Amino acid sequence: MTSSNDQEGQTRLSSNPFARPRRLGRYRLERELGRGAMGSVYLAVDETMDRQVALKTIHPALLGSEDRQDWLDRFLREARAAARCLHPNIVTVFDFGDHDGVPFISMEYVDGQPVRTLLTQRGNLTVDQAVTVVGQVLAALAEAHTHGVVHRDIKPANVLLTRTGTVKVTDFGIARLDTANWSGVGTMVGTPSYMSPEQFSGDPVDARTDIFAVGVLLYELLTGGKPFPGKKLNDIMTTILEKDPRDPAELGVAVPPGLMRVVSTALNKAPADRYSTAEAFRNALMSWSAPQQATTVRERLVVPPGPAGAPAAPVRPAAEIPPAVLEDATKVLSSLIGPLARVLVDKQSALAADIGDLYARLAESIADESDRRAFLRRGERVAARAAGLPDPGRSTLSGTGTASGTTGSAPATWLDPGVQKRLTDALLPAVGPMAGHLVRRESRNATGVPDLVQRLAQHIPEGDDRKTFFRTLGIKG
Repeated sequence: MTSSNDQEGQTRLSSNPFARPRRLGRYRLERELGRGAMGSVYLAVDETMDRQVALKTIHPALLGSEDRQDWLDRFLREARAAARCLHPNIVTVFDFGDHDGVPFISMEYVDGQPVRTLLTQRGNLTVDQAVTVVGQVLAALAEAHTHGVVHRDIKPANVLLTRTGTVKVTDFGIARLDTANWSGVGTMVGTPSYMSPEQFSGDPVDARTDIFAVGVLLYELLTGGKPFPGKKLNDIMTTILEKDPRDPAELGVAVPPGLMRVVSTALNKAPADRYSTAEAFRNALMSWSAPQQATTVRERLVVPPGPAGAPAAPVRPAAEIPPAVLEDATKVLSSLIGPLARVLVDKQSALAADIGDLYARLAESIADESDRRAFLRRGERVAARAAGLPDPGRSTLSGTGTASGTTGSAPATWLDPGVQKRLTDALLPAVGPMAGHLVRRESRNATGVPDLVQRLAQHIPEGDDRKTFFRTLGIKG
């Protein structure tokens, strides 16, 4: 029996396609989370299980159309496709039901935002962030493909990012399920900018269709633009079918060549020329990423040959960063870049040589210069406190700090103040506000000025900054 409240809710739903019902079965609807061409998604409470869920419905206008059965079939297909795939990076489907003629899907409520929102806010992500997101998307698709599910509509709007940095793939509404009677020919479905050539051609699709879409996603995360631009459907289709992806330089972005080769492989016109599986794509992405991280470690930690050609010192292992420091870094970084902060802290803490190095690595993900410098000042204070040294100055995000390091912990007694200042000034352009702290810290272990110079150079990546550092000090690098 339907209660008067249920009847009222259903009347409102039927008379106004965009009205929110109050209840659907055992689910109490609290607020609308989003609305699309197919239907709406609500935050609801499963009163039987006492938990929050996301409840997806079909617009009543579609249910009243002559294509009603097609929409119902698509809705059920979404529920079945997602329900096949239990994976941390896929939104979990709990239930499929019908209440007074209104079908609904009950699924995991994700406390986060679509990657599309992040792109809108920031334009594009850093390389590290883009690789982190896409790596999780590919892990989700590898699981889906294992169960015979091809998503066919991977795009930023269907990739959710939780507040802890976990990716959740959603919206399997046009997914293809492997069945005995499905031909896979003659159906063009998807979002045009992310569709593969075979989708436009109506040719058979398989897992490599999703590979292409993820290639488009990765390109967009890296550059903020589409690899195959166009204002109209025909323009987009022609570009995807006939042209190469546009050079990221056209968008004012430099993508590392090795990473661009990974992207280009995923975007090949012929499915046979792409990665054969999501796992193969992910392995290629991670294989590219790992050496970059290793190179970064060496650039930061290996002492370059000195003027006399002395051999380089061995690489030091990553430091054990105290949990309280990691939590502080995560909290502050989250306020600046959002939910990816936790992922980056976990990743960089495994590589950092010390607390200062951790903050320097994390600062690279902060776009705003003033925020980045404030974050580094905070790192200087945290590092000093962890080492039991005097506070080098205020370092909260709203405060000011000592940029040149002329106050704070004292250097070793042998270091002449004039030399200390000269070293700090030379190091400042390369490492920012951490310069003074690094000079003071390294001087306590150095055997003399030449050794101190080499120790400081460890904190500057190979390249122009390191050459400038040596040149400023009158040393031939």
